[in-house]
Formats: sequence, structure tokens, C-alpha cells
Amino acid sequence: MPIPTGLVNVTGIDIQTGSPETYFGYARNEYLGNGKQQTPGMQTLTAPALSSAQPNTLYLGGTWNFQSEYAETVSANTNHHLSLQSKRCGILLPVRKKM
Repeated sequence: MPIPTGLVNVTGIDIQTGSPETYFGYARNEYLGNGKQQTPGMQTLTAPALSSAQPNTLYLGGTWNFQSEYAETVSANTNHHLSLQSKRCGILLPVRKKM
């Protein structure tokens, strides 16, 4: 099954979460577990093993360009890990395809 490109919305109803809102952009990325929080520009990050990841913490791997409202992947081999504590959750992850 092919993975759709473009903007992908995944939403939940009646959100009951124990996790804080988490942002990729540097202006509000206080839950970034690796790398420099609230720092614009390029960062090359290595995500920890899942067994050592802290809850409610965002980890990124690869090279990312941090902008105020978003972070954009720069390298081909990027990944992210976010451990949530929630009964139900809503997630919006916009995916931008470079032309």
C-alpha cells in the first residue's frame, strides 16, 4: 500500500491525555530530548534507544532544520520518537513534499 504524500491529518475525538502539547519548531520545543532546545537552524541528532527514552519527550534522528513553527528534515535518514501517555490522542503532522 503506497504512503500518501502531501498534508496528512490524523485526529482524535474527546482528547484525554497525560502528555503535554509537543512542538517541533524551536519557539516551543521545550520537550525536545536531544539537541538544543529553542535554537534555530541546523542540528544533526542521534535518537536514543527506545528503552532509554523518557516519557513525554520528543527525540529526533538525522539532520533537521529548526524554524520557529516547524522542523524540516534535511538528511535522507531521519526519524522521530515520541512516547505519549494518553487514553485517546489527536495528532497533526503536516508532511511537506519538496519539489
